[in-house]
Amino acid sequence: MNVYELSYFADDPRFSGFEFPEDAPSLISRESITRDFDPELHGKLDWKPVSLAKVWVPQPVVGGVQPYNDYPRVGMLPAFSRRAVEALRVELEANGEILPIQSKVGEYFVYNVLTKSLALDVDKSEITFGPPNSSKETAFMVDRFEFDETRLAEHAIFRIREYPQVVLVTEEFKRKADQAQLNGLNFVLVSPIPAGQNWEDRETARWRARRKSVEPLRGQCLTIVLPTAKRKATEAEKVAARRVLHSLESVLADHIKSMDHGFIGSVDETSERKSELLLYVTCPDVEVLIEKLRPWIVEIDWPKPVRLEKLHGNRFDVHAEWEPVE
Repeated sequence: MNVYELSYFADDPRFSGFEFPEDAPSLISRESITRDFDPELHGKLDWKPVSLAKVWVPQPVVGGVQPYNDYPRVGMLPAFSRRAVEALRVELEANGEILPIQSKVGEYFVYNVLTKSLALDVDKSEITFGPPNSSKETAFMVDRFEFDETRLAEHAIFRIREYPQVVLVTEEFKRKADQAQLNGLNFVLVSPIPAGQNWEDRETARWRARRKSVEPLRGQCLTIVLPTAKRKATEAEKVAARRVLHSLESVLADHIKSMDHGFIGSVDETSERKSELLLYVTCPDVEVLIEKLRPWIVEIDWPKPVRLEKLHGNRFDVHAEWEPVE
């Protein structure tokens, strides 16, 4: 039986994700709402998934997700569109909790995986555990997954006891997702893998093959420069910059008509340099991007004049030259 890691296309800028707002409070008296999804006895082999259904209220999320994306994630948590939930409802309801979130781009749900599987064959798998006296009992890495298929019979989407940081699915889950033609789900085969091969190396090879098709989507770059009052940005300025970022993500998403039409760019990274906060937007054509963003740029709520810098090339090219935008 094939088993896959349920992942996403991190290399494709058309598939952005959601985030919970940084100040979103915990519902169960933890550090943050993201931590609510952590199991009890985190790091121990006896970890226990935490049910949230009884305390859950729909949570707002931010991020430049496009409506065609059926698996946007919330941070690194699984999240599904309404379309995906309808296609996979039997499997999802049997193995976890489908929790509604508040999104401006459509009906989405964060998913709390509750199935803890004992199906991994520890003796046949290649697993890196910590030293015997380590407080962390779960694995640091699994280079090779081997499963007891008799224990997979009732699974569809699950976490394994020894390596709970990955979400795994079975062939039937993948078959239903493929049949429904869902977008954004990246199924990474982890088992069975031919002898002498590593599942991560195989995925790296797949990524390199995909990269050629998505490179033109991020071939150029626009930097939005937000000057700060002093050399180092204050927390208030960083909060204000995040508001600008979320507004920008919404504007970029609004231009997309479908997965293959209307993409003008995506926020690639944010950073800080002396007296400035920076938003990097990678794009296929920086001149088109600038013209599309001009109405939004003049409305940016920032106390100092905002500057733009453009690059007709990859921003990681050390020989490329940035130009100011008039």
